[in-house]
Formats: sequence, structure tokens, C-alpha cells
Amino acid sequence: MYTMKQLSAYVSGNVQRVGYRARVIQLANGFGLKGFVENLSDERVRIIAQGEEEKLKLFEGALDIKNSLIKVSSIETEYS
Repeated sequence: MYTMKQLSAYVSGNVQRVGYRARVIQLANGFGLKGFVENLSDERVRIIAQGEEEKLKLFEGALDIKNSLIKVSSIETEYS
């Protein structure tokens, strides 16, 4: 039996205006998750994702993106 959970994540670093939200949406779609992602005024990105706990855990690990543009420095998460 699968239990639906919700992940709230607050991501800090170089994550605005570098394609991070689009990448997060691609990842969420790949894991079959629902939710939204938005820029916050303090330069962080907020992610709310809902789905099976196992998939949310994998998704959480995939949020730590570092490439030529995107540099995640920290991720605060909470499950409910």
C-alpha cells in the first residue's frame, strides 16, 4: 500500500534565473509527483511536491543540482 506524503523544500544557493525551477518540474514529472515550485523574495526557491514517500525521497536527493549555472548550497525539507 502506498501512502501519499507531501514534501516541502526550501532551496538556497544560485537557484533563481538559472533554469532551476524548470529542471525541478522535469524531475517531478519524471517521478510522477504533483505540486509546484516558486521563487521566494529572499532568493530561495520553494518546492511543494506530493506523491508516494519512496518517490519523494528520490526526488529530494535529485534536488541538489550543481552545474555551470545552478549551484544549490542547502536544502531544508519537511514531510507531512
